[in-house]
Amino acid sequence: NGVVMKTGSAVTKIIARDNLADRAILGSGEEIEADNFAITTGGLSYPATGSSGDGYGWLREMGHTVVSPRPALTPLITRKNFFSDLQGISLPDIGVAAFGDGKKKYACRGSVLFTEDGLTGPAIIDLSKAIGDIFPGKAVLKINFFPDKDAGAMEEMFDGLFLAKKNKILKNCLDGILPPRLSVFVIKTAGIDPAKRMSSVSREERKGLLRALNELPVIIAGTAGFEKAMVTAGGVALNEVDPRTMRSKIVNNLFLAGEILDLDGPTGGYNLQIAWSTGYAAGSSIKSSNIEI
Repeated sequence: NGVVMKTGSAVTKIIARDNLADRAILGSGEEIEADNFAITTGGLSYPATGSSGDGYGWLREMGHTVVSPRPALTPLITRKNFFSDLQGISLPDIGVAAFGDGKKKYACRGSVLFTEDGLTGPAIIDLSKAIGDIFPGKAVLKINFFPDKDAGAMEEMFDGLFLAKKNKILKNCLDGILPPRLSVFVIKTAGIDPAKRMSSVSREERKGLLRALNELPVIIAGTAGFEKAMVTAGGVALNEVDPRTMRSKIVNNLFLAGEILDLDGPTGGYNLQIAWSTGYAAGSSIKSSNIEI
């Protein structure tokens, strides 16, 4: 098709004049002129693969608004050693919610894996963008180990459990509903001795244990950053791009696609679809202009 691919040719700058991109400057000093330009340089995620964020700088110089890039779809880091005893425990379906300044910002449910320094898994990954947007040090994650049970159902479950096993040790009685290490952790978080007999647990202690099971608070120190982020949130403001053609509204012969845009979604293939769909739209628009590039 007459396409020329230039490898090992890093672009350092794109020159635009009178609302038109004119040429791309390579690191070697070579200048490449074209009738149309497409920027699909991605974001800052997985820098080991070459993601450098260079495209943001070129677009700012051409007059575009770039929403601050930040990591999304990334594991979360808790305060030091908070979950170290739970490393390797995986739960298939629990509820998680992000809070900032006491207000719920985002909630979802799904699989969660406890790691040495925090949490990961689909539910955590989806929540990470909301956590990252909350002012550092003020993000609180609340975990609901029984998202299908409301307060009444939880109390009913506990009443039956305490009645049937009143002479048993508390930590052994919760083993049937949570992994053993997690049972001990939750009980301690509620301020109760795991070796206490069920019959000795006070009504107030039971309420505290219920709260720990339905909304266990976890202070988040931060995200795992761009090193482990699957995608980059932020990028060129969407109101500066024609969504039908992906043509820039600032530079008339410039097209944008993929993660360079302020557009991202949850896990499940949505971000791949964003890349494919915007790329197809941009490529089709350039082709329909009947101008060789």
